Amino acid sequence: MAEAATPSNDAPSKVLAWIRAARPLAHGNIAPPILFGVALACSTTGVLDRTGLALALIFGVLDHLVIVFGNDLADEEGDRLGEAATLVSGGSRVLVDGALTRDSLRFGLRVAVIALLLFSAIASLVAPLTFALALAAIALLWLYSGSPVRLSYRGGGALLQGLGVGVVLPLVGWTLQQPDALPPPLWLAPPLLLAMVGNVLTAIPDAEGDQRADKRNVASRYGVRIAAWVSALGSGLAIALGAAIFASTPTEAQLLSGIPLLFLVPSLLLLRSIGGDRGMRLRFVLLGLGAGTSALLCWSAALLY
Repeated sequence: MAEAATPSNDAPSKVLAWIRAARPLAHGNIAPPILFGVALACSTTGVLDRTGLALALIFGVLDHLVIVFGNDLADEEGDRLGEAATLVSGGSRVLVDGALTRDSLRFGLRVAVIALLLFSAIASLVAPLTFALALAAIALLWLYSGSPVRLSYRGGGALLQGLGVGVVLPLVGWTLQQPDALPPPLWLAPPLLLAMVGNVLTAIPDAEGDQRADKRNVASRYGVRIAAWVSALGSGLAIALGAAIFASTPTEAQLLSGIPLLFLVPSLLLLRSIGGDRGMRLRFVLLGLGAGTSALLCWSAALLY
């Protein structure tokens, strides 16, 4: 492994390094599923519990920090083998660039894990399932990135991300609104599928680096074009399924499908030229993620309407 640069002791540089490590933009993967779960519960109760909403969003912030710190530690070698990071892939590179040491980031991860567990223990006084969901989130991250399992390197990353982002996070939003019941499993199928698609999408820019690191995912094993097609078909299926489940009228179903398709359809135009062009890959990924995020937000709005 290449030697990292000596981290700076300058306080402002340290603060900036921790902000980089926290990857604020990645919260776009965390907040929408939680808000979807909140909306799902509110659609059955008819009431928005503002305290429950605030608790769910705080849970999301702490879980976010656990995920990004844990993945940076686990993927350092792969990040060194890959090209420069993008908005959606490659980690924060604070270890690669020497902005933080492994010991510092490991300490940050421990603090985030403890904070998540303590917070969820307190929140479980409102909704008992919250603590179990925190344990599930941590366990899924360990299965995803932690040694010796590291299922993200063995082809299981998409399913684990689907369960963590597409099931656990909506359940956090749900249970802090409606702690005495669970949603029908079918209602969680669309966000589960979208979260799995998100894993396939974000691996596309780093396909070659993942191959060198022997990280098995759709893009590294079957190529960028196959991964792009898989993500597009998965997104289309999730959008259609969500519209069918959450729309109350045919007009509403068309609206719920139409807005995400404004992102998905332009991405299809990039499929033929996505091969080796890193910029084209990034545009495709951003459009695909936009389709998934807008679908979650549209479903949430429809459920709250």
